[in-house]
Amino acid sequence: AVRAKWQAPAIVATIDQVARVSAVIEMPRFSNAAIVETYEAARRNLRNRQTLAVSRRLAFPAHVHDCSQPEQFLRETRSVFKTYCPWTWVREGRLLDSFGATERAVEHCGQQYYFSADEYVAFFMREPHALSGERGDVRPLPTVLPTVLPHNEALGVRAVDLEHAGCCPVTLYETRDNKGLKGVTEPKAVLGSPEHIVQYAGKKYALADADAVAKFLRQPWVFVDGAVLPLAHRMPFNKEDVKSQSTELYIKRMLYERTARAMLAVAEARPKFPGLSPLESALKYVALHLKAHNEENTE
Repeated sequence: AVRAKWQAPAIVATIDQVARVSAVIEMPRFSNAAIVETYEAARRNLRNRQTLAVSRRLAFPAHVHDCSQPEQFLRETRSVFKTYCPWTWVREGRLLDSFGATERAVEHCGQQYYFSADEYVAFFMREPHALSGERGDVRPLPTVLPTVLPHNEALGVRAVDLEHAGCCPVTLYETRDNKGLKGVTEPKAVLGSPEHIVQYAGKKYALADADAVAKFLRQPWVFVDGAVLPLAHRMPFNKEDVKSQSTELYIKRMLYERTARAMLAVAEARPKFPGLSPLESALKYVALHLKAHNEENTE
């Protein structure tokens, strides 16, 4: 049976009992073309379900997208990889949640697998046992998995409850080999955003942005174990502490190295702007250098 929900000027055809959208038909409603397209969508759905039924009997892998599978059934039959891509975990050791990629969902031996790329699906269709874990030679998922806190819950997390003094562990890890002006290793400490809080192994971490969140979710153990905080005088101020600090201390901590690097750049470039004295040219160059290397500058 086909139930069609009209949304002028398009038809959204729904084929199954869970009202899963299988086709959006961009045609005038009640037109012959729309009726034909709806019929073709129903035929595709039926053909997909028939293929899935045959594959189940033969224990072959099969696509489950647009096959009228109830959501509860799909949840209850997830594989040992849950909604994580088996390929990226087994072959690369990275966690990549692929639940949203329903068009790449595959069923094999009563288990649902979710993949992050079409080429991984193609490999699994050819060699399902290499990734399914049925032979016991595939590494299982970690018992502890990272989760992103909902927005309203993340905003309620206090700064004292965050690991690494609220600094982004991804930035700390990626800059762990940075050298300062004195040749000393000084990782860069950047305060994480209260909108990007991830919980892992019972602890909470603030990430700098969405990209940092994505990296952390794939290999949280790498950043948790490898992140190192710099010395206290290189730590950023919390927003609550900035107003209570003297201007001199703030400049020393926040602008010392930036200004020093700008002065070194002046010595190397020896700028001379038209109509300005050497001193004025140097000061202008320092100002431009500070502006150009300010990560918070939006211009």
